[in-house]
Amino acid sequence: MFPAVMALLLGLLSDHPNEYRQNGDDPSIQDERCGIVNSTFLPGEEVVYKVFYNWGIFWTTAGLVHFTVAESEDQYHIKVTGSTAGFYDNFYTVRDTFETWLDKETLQPTMFIRIINEGKYRHYNKFIFDQDQGIVTSYKGEHRDDLESSEEVFTECMHDIISILYHVRNMNFDTLQVGETFPIDIYLEKKYPLNVKIMEKDKKQKVRGMGKFFTHVFQPQLIAGEVFKEKDQMTIYISADSNRVPLLIESPLTVGKIKAFLFHYRGLKYDLTAEVQ
Repeated sequence: MFPAVMALLLGLLSDHPNEYRQNGDDPSIQDERCGIVNSTFLPGEEVVYKVFYNWGIFWTTAGLVHFTVAESEDQYHIKVTGSTAGFYDNFYTVRDTFETWLDKETLQPTMFIRIINEGKYRHYNKFIFDQDQGIVTSYKGEHRDDLESSEEVFTECMHDIISILYHVRNMNFDTLQVGETFPIDIYLEKKYPLNVKIMEKDKKQKVRGMGKFFTHVFQPQLIAGEVFKEKDQMTIYISADSNRVPLLIESPLTVGKIKAFLFHYRGLKYDLTAEVQ
Protein backbone atom coordinates (compact mmCIF):
# COMPACT_ATOMS: atom_id res chain seq x y z
CA MET A 1 0.00 0.00 0.00
CA PHE A 2 2.56 2.59 1.02
CA PRO A 3 4.53 2.70 -2.26
CA ALA A 4 1.41 4.33 -3.72
CA VAL A 5 1.91 7.29 -1.36
CA MET A 6 4.83 8.64 -3.35
CA ALA A 7 2.86 8.25 -6.54
CA LEU A 8 0.01 10.24 -5.02
CA LEU A 9 2.21 13.16 -4.12
CA LEU A 10 4.56 13.16 -7.08
CA GLY A 11 2.15 12.76 -9.97
CA LEU A 12 0.77 9.72 -11.77
CA LEU A 13 1.68 8.15 -15.08
CA SER A 14 -0.91 7.71 -17.80
CA ASP A 15 -1.13 5.03 -20.49
CA HIS A 16 -3.61 6.81 -22.78
CA PRO A 17 -1.40 8.23 -25.58
CA ASN A 18 -4.26 9.09 -27.94
CA GLU A 19 -6.07 11.20 -25.39
CA TYR A 20 -2.75 12.61 -24.25
CA ARG A 21 -2.05 13.94 -27.75
CA GLN A 22 -5.36 15.76 -28.12
CA ASN A 23 -3.70 19.09 -27.31
CA GLY A 24 -0.35 18.21 -28.87
CA ASP A 25 -0.62 20.70 -31.75
CA ASP A 26 -1.28 23.73 -29.57
CA PRO A 27 1.97 25.82 -29.63
CA SER A 28 1.19 27.54 -26.31
CA ILE A 29 0.95 24.18 -24.55
CA GLN A 30 4.16 22.94 -26.18
CA ASP A 31 6.03 26.08 -25.13
CA GLU A 32 4.84 25.88 -21.51
CA ARG A 33 5.84 22.21 -21.31
CA CYS A 34 9.37 23.01 -22.44
CA GLY A 35 10.06 25.83 -20.01
CA ILE A 36 8.24 27.83 -17.40
CA VAL A 37 9.17 30.72 -15.11
CA ASN A 38 9.17 29.95 -11.39
CA SER A 39 6.85 32.32 -9.56
CA THR A 40 5.52 30.06 -6.79
CA PHE A 41 8.35 28.75 -4.58
CA LEU A 42 11.64 29.76 -3.00
CA PRO A 43 14.68 27.91 -1.64
CA GLY A 44 13.95 27.05 1.97
CA GLU A 45 10.39 25.93 1.30
CA GLU A 46 9.42 22.84 3.28
CA VAL A 47 6.09 21.04 3.11
CA VAL A 48 5.12 17.88 4.97
CA TYR A 49 2.15 15.63 4.24
CA LYS A 50 0.49 13.17 6.60
CA VAL A 51 -0.87 10.14 4.79
CA PHE A 52 -3.96 8.22 5.91
CA TYR A 53 -5.19 4.82 4.70
CA ASN A 54 -8.79 3.64 4.79
CA TRP A 55 -10.02 0.08 4.66
CA GLY A 56 -13.70 -0.25 5.50
CA ILE A 57 -14.78 2.36 8.05
CA PHE A 58 -11.39 2.98 9.68
CA TRP A 59 -8.78 5.63 8.77
CA THR A 60 -5.25 5.09 10.09
CA THR A 61 -2.04 7.10 9.81
CA ALA A 62 0.18 5.42 7.23
CA GLY A 63 3.21 7.74 6.96
CA LEU A 64 4.77 11.11 6.21
CA VAL A 65 6.18 12.64 3.01
CA HIS A 66 8.57 15.59 3.34
CA PHE A 67 9.53 18.01 0.52
CA THR A 68 12.42 20.50 0.78
CA VAL A 69 13.81 23.03 -1.72
CA ALA A 70 17.46 24.18 -1.84
CA GLU A 71 19.47 25.91 -4.56
CA SER A 72 22.85 26.34 -6.21
CA GLU A 73 23.86 29.13 -8.56
CA ASP A 74 21.80 27.91 -11.51
CA GLN A 75 19.70 25.01 -10.20
CA TYR A 76 17.04 24.17 -7.64
CA HIS A 77 17.63 20.98 -5.65
CA ILE A 78 14.41 19.37 -4.45
CA LYS A 79 14.51 16.43 -2.05
CA VAL A 80 11.57 14.24 -1.07
CA THR A 81 11.59 11.62 1.67
CA GLY A 82 8.78 9.18 2.41
CA SER A 83 8.49 7.01 5.49
CA THR A 84 5.89 4.78 7.08
CA ALA A 85 4.58 5.52 10.57
CA GLY A 86 2.80 3.72 13.40
CA PHE A 87 1.51 0.22 12.70
CA TYR A 88 2.66 0.32 9.08
CA ASP A 89 6.25 1.08 10.11
CA ASN A 90 6.35 -2.14 12.11
CA PHE A 91 4.59 -4.16 9.43
CA TYR A 92 6.33 -2.86 6.29
CA THR A 93 9.07 -0.27 6.80
CA VAL A 94 9.56 2.30 4.04
CA ARG A 95 12.41 4.82 3.79
CA ASP A 96 12.33 6.25 0.25
CA THR A 97 14.31 9.20 -1.10
CA PHE A 98 13.74 11.12 -4.33
CA GLU A 99 15.88 14.04 -5.53
CA THR A 100 15.79 16.23 -8.61
CA TRP A 101 17.89 19.12 -9.86
CA LEU A 102 16.00 21.72 -11.94
CA ASP A 103 17.37 24.36 -14.28
CA LYS A 104 16.34 27.69 -12.75
CA GLU A 105 15.44 29.24 -16.07
CA THR A 106 13.14 26.48 -17.32
CA LEU A 107 12.35 24.20 -14.33
CA GLN A 108 13.38 21.30 -16.58
CA PRO A 109 15.21 18.49 -14.74
CA THR A 110 18.92 17.94 -15.31
CA MET A 111 19.33 14.97 -12.93
CA PHE A 112 17.00 12.73 -10.94
CA ILE A 113 17.83 10.16 -8.23
CA ARG A 114 15.49 7.60 -6.69
CA ILE A 115 16.50 5.41 -3.71
CA ILE A 116 13.88 2.82 -2.72
CA ASN A 117 14.03 1.02 0.63
CA GLU A 118 10.72 -0.80 1.12
CA GLY A 119 10.77 -3.86 3.36
CA LYS A 120 13.56 -6.00 1.92
CA TYR A 121 13.27 -4.45 -1.53
CA ARG A 122 16.07 -2.12 -2.69
CA HIS A 123 16.29 -0.15 -5.93
CA TYR A 124 18.39 2.75 -7.16
CA ASN A 125 17.89 5.00 -10.21
CA LYS A 126 19.80 7.95 -11.60
CA PHE A 127 18.76 9.79 -14.75
CA ILE A 128 20.87 12.45 -16.45
CA PHE A 129 18.77 14.65 -18.75
CA ASP A 130 20.23 16.51 -21.72
CA GLN A 131 17.18 18.56 -22.62
CA ASP A 132 18.90 20.34 -25.52
CA GLN A 133 20.01 17.12 -27.23
CA GLY A 134 16.93 15.13 -26.21
CA ILE A 135 18.87 12.35 -24.49
CA VAL A 136 18.37 10.75 -21.08
CA THR A 137 21.12 8.53 -19.65
CA SER A 138 19.65 6.03 -17.21
CA TYR A 139 21.41 4.10 -14.43
CA LYS A 140 19.59 1.46 -12.40
CA GLY A 141 20.31 -1.39 -10.04
CA GLU A 142 19.81 -2.68 -6.54
CA HIS A 143 22.59 -0.44 -5.20
CA ARG A 144 24.38 2.61 -6.54
CA ASP A 145 27.73 0.78 -6.84
CA ASP A 146 26.33 -1.91 -9.20
CA LEU A 147 24.38 -0.19 -11.97
CA GLU A 148 23.34 -0.90 -15.54
CA SER A 149 23.34 2.09 -17.88
CA SER A 150 21.43 2.90 -21.06
CA GLU A 151 20.50 5.89 -23.21
CA GLU A 152 17.18 6.88 -24.70
CA VAL A 153 16.30 9.63 -27.16
CA PHE A 154 13.20 11.77 -26.64
CA THR A 155 11.62 14.30 -28.98
CA GLU A 156 9.47 16.18 -26.45
CA CYS A 157 10.59 18.02 -23.33
CA MET A 158 10.96 15.58 -20.46
CA HIS A 159 10.13 15.68 -16.75
CA ASP A 160 10.68 13.37 -13.80
CA ILE A 161 8.10 12.55 -11.12
CA ILE A 162 9.19 15.43 -8.86
CA SER A 163 9.79 18.15 -11.43
CA ILE A 164 6.26 17.69 -12.79
CA LEU A 165 4.76 18.85 -9.48
CA TYR A 166 6.77 22.08 -9.39
CA HIS A 167 6.06 22.67 -13.06
CA VAL A 168 2.28 22.34 -12.58
CA ARG A 169 2.41 24.70 -9.60
CA ASN A 170 3.72 27.38 -11.96
CA MET A 171 1.13 26.94 -14.68
CA ASN A 172 -1.25 29.86 -15.16
CA PHE A 173 -4.52 28.51 -13.82
CA ASP A 174 -6.27 31.76 -14.75
CA THR A 175 -6.01 30.76 -18.41
CA LEU A 176 -7.00 27.10 -17.89
CA GLN A 177 -10.65 26.22 -18.27
CA VAL A 178 -12.63 23.65 -16.30
CA GLY A 179 -12.66 20.46 -18.35
CA GLU A 180 -9.42 21.34 -20.16
CA THR A 181 -6.71 18.69 -20.45
CA PHE A 182 -2.99 19.33 -20.72
CA PRO A 183 -0.15 16.86 -21.48
CA ILE A 184 3.35 16.48 -20.03
CA ASP A 185 5.93 13.71 -20.62
CA ILE A 186 7.57 11.95 -17.67
CA TYR A 187 10.56 9.57 -17.65
CA LEU A 188 10.88 6.78 -15.09
CA GLU A 189 12.99 4.01 -16.68
CA LYS A 190 10.88 4.66 -19.77
CA LYS A 191 8.80 7.51 -21.16
CA TYR A 192 5.24 7.96 -19.91
CA PRO A 193 2.71 10.45 -21.27
CA LEU A 194 0.85 12.16 -18.43
CA ASN A 195 -2.59 13.60 -19.04
CA VAL A 196 -4.05 16.01 -16.46
CA LYS A 197 -7.60 17.38 -16.43
CA ILE A 198 -8.79 20.57 -14.71
CA MET A 199 -11.89 19.63 -12.70
CA GLU A 200 -12.84 22.73 -10.65
CA LYS A 201 -11.53 26.18 -9.79
CA ASP A 202 -11.94 28.14 -6.54
CA LYS A 203 -13.64 25.21 -4.80
CA LYS A 204 -14.00 25.44 -1.01
CA GLN A 205 -12.37 22.37 0.50
CA LYS A 206 -11.76 21.30 4.10
CA VAL A 207 -8.21 20.17 4.86
CA ARG A 208 -7.84 18.01 7.95
CA GLY A 209 -6.19 19.92 10.79
CA MET A 210 -5.67 23.05 8.66
CA GLY A 211 -9.12 24.54 8.03
CA LYS A 212 -11.05 25.31 4.85
CA PHE A 213 -9.39 26.65 1.70
CA PHE A 214 -10.20 27.88 -1.78
CA THR A 215 -8.63 25.31 -4.10
CA HIS A 216 -8.08 24.45 -7.75
CA VAL A 217 -8.85 20.80 -8.45
CA PHE A 218 -7.27 18.58 -11.08
CA GLN A 219 -7.07 14.88 -11.84
CA PRO A 220 -4.10 12.96 -13.28
CA GLN A 221 -5.02 9.71 -14.98
CA LEU A 222 -3.95 6.47 -13.32
CA ILE A 223 -2.47 3.23 -14.60
CA ALA A 224 -4.48 0.14 -13.74
CA GLY A 225 -2.40 -2.57 -12.07
CA GLU A 226 -1.38 -3.71 -8.62
CA VAL A 227 -2.13 -0.35 -6.96
CA PHE A 228 -4.97 1.20 -8.99
CA LYS A 229 -8.05 -0.25 -10.69
CA GLU A 230 -9.28 0.55 -14.19
CA LYS A 231 -10.96 4.01 -14.35
CA ASP A 232 -9.77 5.01 -10.86
CA GLN A 233 -9.35 8.77 -10.49
CA MET A 234 -6.97 10.63 -8.20
CA THR A 235 -8.00 14.13 -7.14
CA ILE A 236 -5.47 16.83 -6.18
CA TYR A 237 -6.44 20.10 -4.49
CA ILE A 238 -3.94 22.98 -4.67
CA SER A 239 -4.24 26.33 -2.93
CA ALA A 240 -6.00 28.93 -5.10
CA ASP A 241 -3.41 31.58 -4.30
CA SER A 242 0.07 32.50 -5.50
CA ASN A 243 1.70 29.47 -3.81
CA ARG A 244 -0.45 26.85 -5.52
CA VAL A 245 0.80 24.33 -3.00
CA PRO A 246 -0.93 20.91 -2.82
CA LEU A 247 -3.26 20.81 0.19
CA LEU A 248 -5.09 17.51 -0.19
CA ILE A 249 -4.67 14.44 -2.38
CA GLU A 250 -7.13 11.57 -2.40
CA SER A 251 -7.38 8.38 -4.40
CA PRO A 252 -8.90 4.91 -4.37
CA LEU A 253 -6.57 1.89 -4.39
CA THR A 254 -7.23 -1.69 -5.43
CA VAL A 255 -7.93 -2.24 -1.72
CA GLY A 256 -9.12 0.73 0.31
CA LYS A 257 -8.54 4.45 -0.13
CA ILE A 258 -5.74 6.86 0.65
CA LYS A 259 -5.59 10.57 1.52
CA ALA A 260 -2.62 12.89 2.02
CA PHE A 261 -3.16 16.18 3.87
CA LEU A 262 -0.79 19.11 4.19
CA PHE A 263 0.42 18.73 7.76
CA HIS A 264 3.19 21.30 8.14
CA TYR A 265 4.78 24.04 6.05
CA ARG A 266 7.30 26.82 6.27
CA GLY A 267 9.22 29.04 3.90
CA LEU A 268 6.37 29.56 1.43
CA LYS A 269 7.04 32.43 -0.96
CA TYR A 270 3.68 34.06 -0.16
CA ASP A 271 1.23 34.05 2.71
CA LEU A 272 -1.26 31.21 2.42
CA THR A 273 -4.15 33.52 1.55
CA ALA A 274 -6.38 30.78 0.12
CA GLU A 275 -7.73 29.96 3.58
CA VAL A 276 -11.46 30.71 3.90
CA GLN A 277 -11.95 33.28 6.66
